[in-house]
Amino acid sequence: MQKTIFVVDDNDTNLASAKEALKEQYRVMTLPSAAKMFAMLEKITPDLILLDIEMPETDGFEALRLLKENSVWAGIPVIFLTSMTDASAEVRGFQLGVVDFITKPFSAPVLTNRIKTHLDIDELIRERTAQLQQKTVQLQNLQNAIIFSFADLVENRDHDTGGHVERTATYIRILVDAMAARGVYTDEIEKLDMESFVSSARLHDVGKIAISDAILNKPG
Repeated sequence: MQKTIFVVDDNDTNLASAKEALKEQYRVMTLPSAAKMFAMLEKITPDLILLDIEMPETDGFEALRLLKENSVWAGIPVIFLTSMTDASAEVRGFQLGVVDFITKPFSAPVLTNRIKTHLDIDELIRERTAQLQQKTVQLQNLQNAIIFSFADLVENRDHDTGGHVERTATYIRILVDAMAARGVYTDEIEKLDMESFVSSARLHDVGKIAISDAILNKPG
């Protein structure tokens, strides 16, 4: 599928030039203002945005700041189109999260090569992120399997506490959910990996593994 590029510039000539240079390789949407861009973002998420800095009402810096504050749009690569050459503009742009600058008037080869480079980088990052997330899930599953094995071992050692380990894990989840709902220890709860926290509660009696059967299962 063709990747989608937003070109945002208040100059019709720049919009036409960019579309002509990119239309063979990409799905290009030209937008004359940041307001039009945000309206279009509600319908379509592009793969990359070419954003002019000097625009009336909302300039490129402010538009980029708003993009990065939105979790849905924050990951979209943004390249600034600009005739500004001072270093302070570059510093501010990179601090806000722009990935590159292209100076106007731009040439078609420079534009297409820069875009291809950043789209390739973005795709590689997304692939690596997906792989990392998959590895994290696999590690979590392995950790849970180990915890369940130890919990089962504890339950089998002590025949008088059937279901106690699972009930304790359930109680922990109920208590933490109730604290969160009441605003108690909010900062600490927000930092929790809830699934790991609840799962680890199953190990609260793990010390029984080291206790002799003669003591653990002694009548009375």
